[in-house]
Amino acid sequence: MKKALVTGSTGFIGPHLVRELLSRGYEVRCLVRYTSDLTLLRGLPVSLYIGDVREPQTLTEPLRDVEYVFHLAAKLLVPVREAFEETNTQGTINMLEATVQCASGTLKRFLYVSSQAAAGPNSSATPYDETYEPKPISWYGTSKKKAEDAVRSYADRLPVTIVRPSSVYGEEEKDISQVFPAVELGLRPKLGLNTKYVVMVYVGDLVKGMVDAAESDNTLNQTYFLNRADILTAMDVVNVGAKIVGKPNGPVIPVPMFLIRLVAPLGDLLYYLSRKRPPITRDKALELSQLYWLANPAKAKRDFGWEAAHSLEEGLTKTIRYWQQQKEAVRQQIVNMPTRERAIVTFGLSIMVGLIEALIDLPLGGILLIGLAHALGLLAPPWWLTVFSIVVVFGVLMGAVALITARRPLIWQFIGGAAMGAGLELINQLWLHWWSWNPATFGRIPGPWLPPLLLGIPAGLYPILINAVVGFLYRRRLRYS
Repeated sequence: MKKALVTGSTGFIGPHLVRELLSRGYEVRCLVRYTSDLTLLRGLPVSLYIGDVREPQTLTEPLRDVEYVFHLAAKLLVPVREAFEETNTQGTINMLEATVQCASGTLKRFLYVSSQAAAGPNSSATPYDETYEPKPISWYGTSKKKAEDAVRSYADRLPVTIVRPSSVYGEEEKDISQVFPAVELGLRPKLGLNTKYVVMVYVGDLVKGMVDAAESDNTLNQTYFLNRADILTAMDVVNVGAKIVGKPNGPVIPVPMFLIRLVAPLGDLLYYLSRKRPPITRDKALELSQLYWLANPAKAKRDFGWEAAHSLEEGLTKTIRYWQQQKEAVRQQIVNMPTRERAIVTFGLSIMVGLIEALIDLPLGGILLIGLAHALGLLAPPWWLTVFSIVVVFGVLMGAVALITARRPLIWQFIGGAAMGAGLELINQLWLHWWSWNPATFGRIPGPWLPPLLLGIPAGLYPILINAVVGFLYRRRLRYS
């Protein structure tokens, strides 16, 4: 039985590759970090080794006596150049050196999974091939290009092959699928004002090509683009997706590139705050702004007979169907959340929001509870009355709305929150007169009908946001339990 080590086995492409190797009779080892989410590897007959490509001392045992190394581990969306260099470049050097030390006597192929980003964008609509001089423009692409150079420098000591996937889509993908919710709503986002041209590859085809390349004698010390030859536009992806979900005639919504660049720093900030993969970074925005990402995969077909089998519609149909199934599974998880646990988390979260709102409101004097204070026989509203009232509204009343509507569609959650917020304000405007708003803020709005209308909209969003957070926390608990 052939022995293979896969790094990056818990990412997007990695689990697909592991399954492909298992289907071909390989004994598979997976290098995983102690923080890795192993969900996609559960139930698979693989050997897990705790390690990190940035820590050479952890690579010895998983590499011992392997015949094939598939090196996928990489940083893709991080906001600093050094993180790319540390993992993508130096991590690859560490893997190469450890392979020389531990597996040079048994190794049949070290396959490095680079990226089209290492070659850089095209200057025209003519696809380049492997003879093109790489000109990466992003930190990510530059780090992968340097890693390629390192792999080639070991060609006299190891049998190596480099593959450059294009834009990859498929089950469990996290980038292209960001447009699926909008498409399902009947919208068709258009990235940038100018037409963008790309080549793509379905992940199932890609992993077959990776294994084929590793097993072929013709690929030794060679580099290959792995993508389907069809030249697509970015809108082709959206339009085909819209057709698959049955909403092909939705309005086109332009998303200017300056808006992407404006939002990208927030993705960087999100990474710094959470250390989680953000949806966008400045580095990724730079790649997205290019007009041409086109490569010719003819060399792969010539040397080892690989050709991407899935058309965009065939591959995207599988991708979207899987995404819909996963979305429904998540919804069912949230629906089936025990009522007692949901109530505890919902009210706890709502009370916390109420306390934060009260702490913000006290120094600003946003809400004035003079009428309520007089109704209680107090000359002026004390600070605790403001805190108590806000906590009651957010923690109890709005929390109850969130709890009651949690298993309902979003529109009913919005209606419930809006009705509660607008209703309380209207009752106060017409009858109670317990509170008024600071004249510098909402107090400028003439009553009695306009304030309830304006306050109803943010109040409607409250149950949606609370239930989304509750659902996220519950799914996270299930994942790590």
